[in-house]
Parts: sequence; structure tokens; C-alpha cells
Amino acid sequence: MITMNAARTVIEDGAIAIADGRICAVAGGVELADRFEPRRSLNARGCTVHPGFVDAHVHPTQHLIRFAFPETFHYDDTLGFYIDFILALTPEDEHIASKLACLEMVRHGTTAFLEGCGSVLEPDAAAAAVEEVGLRASLADPYVWDVGGPWSEPLKPRIATDRRRSLSILGGQLARNRDRSSRVRGHIALTGHATASTELLLAAAACAHENGVVLNMHQSYAATDTADDDRLRGEHPLVHFERMGALSERCTFAHMNVLRDDEVASVVDSGMSVVWCPSASMLWGCGGTITGPHLDLFRRGVDVALGSDASNFSSRLDVADQGFLALLTSRERTLSPDALLAGDVLAMCTIHGARALGMGHEIGSLEVGKLADLVIRRADLPEAAPGLDPIRDLVLGARSHSVDTVLVGGEVILEGGRSCRVDEEQVRARAAASARKLLARMGRPLPQPSEARRAPR
Repeated sequence: MITMNAARTVIEDGAIAIADGRICAVAGGVELADRFEPRRSLNARGCTVHPGFVDAHVHPTQHLIRFAFPETFHYDDTLGFYIDFILALTPEDEHIASKLACLEMVRHGTTAFLEGCGSVLEPDAAAAAVEEVGLRASLADPYVWDVGGPWSEPLKPRIATDRRRSLSILGGQLARNRDRSSRVRGHIALTGHATASTELLLAAAACAHENGVVLNMHQSYAATDTADDDRLRGEHPLVHFERMGALSERCTFAHMNVLRDDEVASVVDSGMSVVWCPSASMLWGCGGTITGPHLDLFRRGVDVALGSDASNFSSRLDVADQGFLALLTSRERTLSPDALLAGDVLAMCTIHGARALGMGHEIGSLEVGKLADLVIRRADLPEAAPGLDPIRDLVLGARSHSVDTVLVGGEVILEGGRSCRVDEEQVRARAAASARKLLARMGRPLPQPSEARRAPR
């Protein structure tokens, strides 16, 4: 049992007692057997048990367009595609896409996620999907921005780039937090990518502080949006945010691939969380794992969490994959095998992710009083053998392949690798049909199979 508590305790023959959705005891199996008479027992003998993973940056409603554009697209080419996508998207599309995304996440051991920066047009549609599958999630108001740019004119029929509109909806999802038992909560988010004025940023930061939630935003993903932010702020953006009083421990910014030395100091001093999405940079050749500051930030005490981003930016919604890439690229970049350890990656997947979500006091570790969100791993896979180091086994070896059973709030929502709540075949069939209809409404063709490039003879 890998607890991920402050002492990073690992109990070789452990047990957990759960009551009313929370952990009421964590100890050796023999000790708990003498103390409790359970109504139901789960025998995980020989298995590894750990806290559920937290995906700290996900766009769940983009799942219907996974690999829908040409493989040769560059990052800057995607703008027109995503404008067509947003204009064509329906609440039904967002519901089935979110349901498919939630199924994928839970099969990879994720029990909670932070919806990325208000990218869901109809949050109720995504919330329904989360509740049906049984995960936890935090959602935000859709597309909060007020600075024009390439998005502004094309999206006017659907989303106005307007400060009055943004301020009027800011904090609308926080009503979900009134019910503390709800698995779907709300946070504050700005779209980011140099689309928010300093005035809007300060209003969002104040709203997050007053309501005790996180402020989430895309930030410094690539050279292009970073240059846009430099021009908008008149100085490096993170330095500007700190000078204006917008940075705090409430902030959770995603990507942060392009930071200058003065910005690193601002991030460290603020106590904020940073969400590292390695494959979201690697898949588009943006260089974040080559020049990004994430390893340095982690070493300097910043809570660095991990995010899968969207299916077109990560290939799959799998935090274990992101952690594996973070470890490998850190070691390769520094030419050092101890640059990032398996235990560091597990902390990013669990307790650091929980803090980035604003729920570090409730999830992310197996401790008395916390919500009973946990994962049971199969022990009978070759990838998990011979079982000498359980942490390296799951981070470097089996990764998400060994996920067998997942509990959220003490409820089993995945068993034997299958959802206990929804018909997976029906979800996949509905998603496939919806994806084709969506592409037709977008006026986009179905993608052609990827071609291998043959070397000349």
C-alpha cells in the first residue's frame, strides 16, 4: 500500500477501512481485521494499492475529433480547425465526448480531473457525463476572455470576446460547490494564451481568492503565444502578473513551457501550481521538454502536477504516460539518471495533482479523513513482475496497464478493468456516430490513414 502521505509510508501488508466515502483507518491488515467488521471486503492480496491519479489539465469535450486533422498539421495550422469545431459543437456532442474521456481516464487510474481553462461550452453536459461514469471533476465557466486576436471575429456567432460578458459569467460554476458531497465542483478559469486583459485577470484572481478555489489558465505554451503576451503586458507575463498581485497559491497554470529566469523567480515566490503536459509539447514539436523549466521548478519546491490536455495534444488521457515522459525527458535532458525519480512522478500524479485541483486536503493520499479515492493494481502481469519495487513497477513498468479496480468515495466504479456504471460499448458506438456527424457539420473530411515515409532506395 503506497500511501503518499507526508512520510511517503509504504505498508507491505496493509489495509484500508472506509466509511461514508472517507478513509477511517490505514494500517496493517491484521490490525484492521481485529478492529472492524466490514459490510463488504475487497481482497487485494498481492496487489498494489495507491491514491487515485489526478489529471490536472483536460479538455474532455474534444474527444470526438481525436486525430481528425492531417498528421502533417503544425500547431499554428490548428486554429481554423478548432474554430470550425467550436462553431459546430452541440451539447449532445459535449456529453458523449466527455463520457468517453471519463471512461478513458478511469481505465488509466484517474479519479479526478481539472477541466482545462473553461473549454466546455455547456458545463452541464460535461457534468452529467462525469456523474454517470463516477469520477470527480472541477469545471469552469466557458471561454472567459476579453482581448481580441485570431479567435475574435470567427467565433463571434458563438462566443463574444467581451469583458462585460466574461465578468457576467465569472464564477457561475461555483454554485456546484454548495453541495460538498457532489463529485462535480467549480473553479475559476481564463482561456489564457494572451486573451485576457490585466483587468479581467485581476477580477478572476479576486473571485478565486474570495471563494477559496483555484484560478486556472493556459500560459506560455509556445513561442507564439508567449510573444503575444509579452506585447500585451509590456514585460514578461509572469513578472507582470506578480507585480499586479495576481499570482498566489490559488493559481494553477497549465503548460508553462516558455519561461524566462525572472519569471521562474515569480512562480517560485508565489506558491502557485504548474501543470506539466509533456506530450502536449512533444506531439507538436514545441520544445517544452527541451527548454521548459518544469524540472527546475519541481526542484525548487513548486507543486508540479501533470496533465493530459486533449486527445490531439497527448494521444491518450493517461497521467501515467505523462509521468513516464516527464521522467525520461528530464533524465535525457540533464544526462542524469537521478534527475527525476519514480517517487517524484508518483507525487506529481497524486498529491501535487490534488493541490493543483484545490483539493489537497481531501484527495491525493491515503490518510484518515480523506475521501476514499484509490486504485487497485493487478499483480499477475509480466510488466509488474517480479515485484521488487512497487513504485517503479507502476511508474516505469506496468503503468496504466495494471489498473484493475478503481474506487471514488469508497464506491467501486471500475472492476476488472470495466466500468461498473455505464455500457462502454454503447458509449463508443455513440461517440463514433457523433464524431462523423460533427466533422460533416464542420465541413471537414474524414482523415486519411497515416502513411509511412519510405526512404529512397
